[in-house]
Amino acid sequence: MTDVGATSAKIRTGPARQHLAWLGAGFVVGFAVAFLFTDVVQLPRDLYYGIYIGAMLVFFGLWARATGQRLDLMVRRRWRWAVVLGVVVAAALSVVVLRTEPATAGPTGLTLSAEVLWRGVAYGAVDGLLLSAFPILAVFAASEGSKVAFRPAASLRS
Repeated sequence: MTDVGATSAKIRTGPARQHLAWLGAGFVVGFAVAFLFTDVVQLPRDLYYGIYIGAMLVFFGLWARATGQRLDLMVRRRWRWAVVLGVVVAAALSVVVLRTEPATAGPTGLTLSAEVLWRGVAYGAVDGLLLSAFPILAVFAASEGSKVAFRPAASLRS
């Protein structure tokens, strides 16, 4: 899964059971952090976002290290497609939200820019990592070496 076309031996990622256990742990950790810091402790939103971002990045890093995943290869693999699709989906969702939600009085200027970067980009990227990218990567890693393993076509590499 993390092979970018190198001719050397593939990195062994561990048994499928290990990846599926990490996947389950990701669901539990994601829920527990959100529940604990928003419902139980009731932290201010931006402080919660900082804790959530830190916890999810540490969790993802631990998964990658424990299972032998190469983060540098994950980031480089099809990154152009990821950026293009991310921009297209973000634009489409922005249009949907702007057309369906009523306007509210909110921040302007630098405050608006800071909130968009912190709440939209930073929190959104880490939430996307936990809810979309991590489950896909864990399932692909779990299926590596099996008959149902994901094998990308050589022509699609970028």
